[in-house]
Amino acid sequence: PNLLRELLNTEEASNLFYGNSNKVLKNNKKALVGVLPELFQDEELFKSRTELLDFAENVLDIEISRASKRSRIEYIGLIICEVTKLDDKRLGVLVDALEVIVGNENKITQMKEAKKLPNFSWNDTILKLSRQ
Repeated sequence: PNLLRELLNTEEASNLFYGNSNKVLKNNKKALVGVLPELFQDEELFKSRTELLDFAENVLDIEISRASKRSRIEYIGLIICEVTKLDDKRLGVLVDALEVIVGNENKITQMKEAKKLPNFSWNDTILKLSRQ
């Protein structure tokens, strides 16, 4: 335990855990893999498998066949697996925005309300809520 405490008190460890954009690059794919399951499990936000697939297509640019009948959990797993194949640099803005939203119950509620509007857009809503 003492060795771990000493290591955590070093500048390099501090940068790793608390962030220093000059020295440590964020892994956006891993962050999404951590954030998306929590988001996708909200059955009020994603009422159907179709809504999960729409999110994957419109926000993540992931195309998943709708021809085969899969369970909700299977689709979530497929989307998460496909996220690992995406370009990490391109995901930065999305990851930052989703991290702000997922940790805030008020923003999730606002997203659910926005989904009811006729001109709903995942991208616009995510960007708007992350900036509030």
